[in-house]
This record gives sequence, C-alpha cells and structure tokens, in this order.
Amino acid sequence: PLYFDNRYFNIIEAKARSLTSIFAIALVLILVNFICSEEKSSFIKSFNSIDAAVICFTVAALLSCIISGDFKGTFRGNYGWGIGGFILLAFSLVYLFLSRNLTVTWRQCIPGIIVVCAISALTLAHALNIDILNLHAGINKRQLYSYKSTLGNINAHNGFVCLLFPLGLITFCDEDNSRHLPFELIFIIAMLVEIVFSCSDGVYVGIGFCAFLAIPFVCRNGQRLRRASLVVIIYGILLLC
Repeated sequence: PLYFDNRYFNIIEAKARSLTSIFAIALVLILVNFICSEEKSSFIKSFNSIDAAVICFTVAALLSCIISGDFKGTFRGNYGWGIGGFILLAFSLVYLFLSRNLTVTWRQCIPGIIVVCAISALTLAHALNIDILNLHAGINKRQLYSYKSTLGNINAHNGFVCLLFPLGLITFCDEDNSRHLPFELIFIIAMLVEIVFSCSDGVYVGIGFCAFLAIPFVCRNGQRLRRASLVVIIYGILLLC
C-alpha cells in the first residue's frame, strides 16, 4: 500500500508491479517448500470443495488468456492495470498453500499495524492540506480530494478501509490478551481516522453495510458490546474534531 514511483500518475501500474514481484517470490518459496516437504500426501487428502472452486476459477482465467488472441498481454495483465492470468494463478497457489500451512503470530501483525498508521497519517495530512510526500504535485485542484495517501484514487482508499476495518473490529471485540488490546485499539483509531478524514461518502456505504451485518455478532455478549461502544465513542470524538 505504501509503494509508488510517479506519484498518482501511474499508481495502479506501480502497485501491480510490486504485487507481481511479491507473488513471484512467494511462488518460488512455495515451490521450494512443497518440494522439500515430507507431507505431500496430506496436502492432497485435505482437498475440499473450496479448493476445487478456486482451481476451476483459475483454469477458466487461464483459458480466457489462451483464447483472447494475446496470451502474453492478458497473462501479464496489460489490459487490466497489471491484474492478469499470472496474478490470478498466483492468488490461487498462495491460497492453496496458506490454507494448509498458515500460522499467524502476533508479531507478524505489527508491520501491518505500522503500515495502516502510516497511511492514516498521510490521509490526515492531506485532509489538512499538508502534502508531505509531494504526491499532489501536478494534480488539478478540483481533484485533490479524489486522491488520498499512497493508495491513490479515493475508491481504492474506500476498498482498503472497508476490508480492514471490520477485520480489526472483530479482532478487537474478541481479544482475550490484554497486552494486545492497545495495539488493536491503535489500529481501530487509525482506521477511524481514514473514515472521517477521507471526505468520501462511498466509505460510509461499505462501513454501514458491515455495521448492519455486525449487529448480531456485537450483541452476542457484553464484552463485544462494550468494546464496540467504545469504538463508536471514539468515532464520535473524531467527528467533533
């Protein structure tokens, strides 16, 4: 999310290149791990209907690349901002690997919290007309509010927030380790800053829909209700600011 090379003028292509590089490295590591693993049979035995659906989707995507008339272009994503057959294939293989081997520790979440806080700080700075990284240079003044932080267009920003905020809220409401709560609260506050200072109505549509779906989850026990209420109070304070 933090990567860019020519400000907002090629932000999607730049992120597609970084994503492609990351997945290329991930695929090599997955292949090495699979070759060296002694549990290949268990990998096959754990195959389920979701795996089958993912594989069918990937095969369909690759077939569409083959019959498109420009396999190289569609596979590399030249017609879709870098999202082509390779990325879809990489997503599928990474999913198949992580669904069987993923073990998340708290320390692995710290870099993600730092990145979210950095993006939140840039969004707040842009809302205050402070362009720390000179990202708005060359942008029409009427379009300044359409581009935020290092995420680019406000629609990409809204998607980023709508994906991560519900995840952070669920984790915060169900956290049993008191040592983790301050970090999760920082993450929540960073996301709320994104929501309030993005100056976008689109993000409220996504968050509002998520909030509606979260009502049964939040009301299931007292701890969730108290912590969700705290999030609402923080949101109200940010609005007053």
